[in-house]
Amino acid sequence: AYLDRLPREANNTLTANFSNRTTSMDVQRVIEDSVEKRNKNTYGPPVGKQLLCFIDDCNMPRVDTYGTQQPIAFLKLAMGRGGFYDRSKDLSWKNLKDVQYVAAMGPPGGARNPVDPRFLSLFSVFEISPPSRASLVRIYDVILEHALSAFGDEFGQVRTTLTAQMLALYEHLSEKLPPTPSCFTYLFNPRDISRVYEGLTLATPDAVQTPAAFVRLWRNEVMRVFSCLLYTSPS
Repeated sequence: AYLDRLPREANNTLTANFSNRTTSMDVQRVIEDSVEKRNKNTYGPPVGKQLLCFIDDCNMPRVDTYGTQQPIAFLKLAMGRGGFYDRSKDLSWKNLKDVQYVAAMGPPGGARNPVDPRFLSLFSVFEISPPSRASLVRIYDVILEHALSAFGDEFGQVRTTLTAQMLALYEHLSEKLPPTPSCFTYLFNPRDISRVYEGLTLATPDAVQTPAAFVRLWRNEVMRVFSCLLYTSPS
């Protein structure tokens, strides 16, 4: 979203989503398709512009026999040396100008792998810690409290119980079903809880008249959100 808000007259953006099957050649082709030749061996975006390459899921590529990740090794060369070799012709060197790199990744685990620290040293690194359980309880309890303000007092106990059960289910799924190459859709995050609560906030007193009916609505929203993630896996 930040990159989309940058002035278009001065910036071009390139988004690359890494996966377990991404190769170094895939990354090189994507970059080559986004730059143009400036002189004999120098390439870059149109003169007067910056190319911002955003790499998502940076640590998803598989680790090869030698303990390296090909796309990461290629990016380390491109960033550290300011270019790469033309592998489609005579291995001539291509200089890159006015190209910057931004990357994002989750903590290692499941299908995500540890990344070469020498590659990370080329970035300014910012870590965003996940919210604590107490923070999540507070956030979603307030959402339900506001949504149920027009319902009866008997819904108060249901609100507290549902929030605790929702977080227990979320933590159970996150722990027992980590993402793998064959089940890459197993990526659970608080946005999934928010989608469940978005459905709950649409309830009205005339349609949901008892706490039991509200619990049934919660169950249906959980099935809608989380079953979609579980059953779209190729496994």
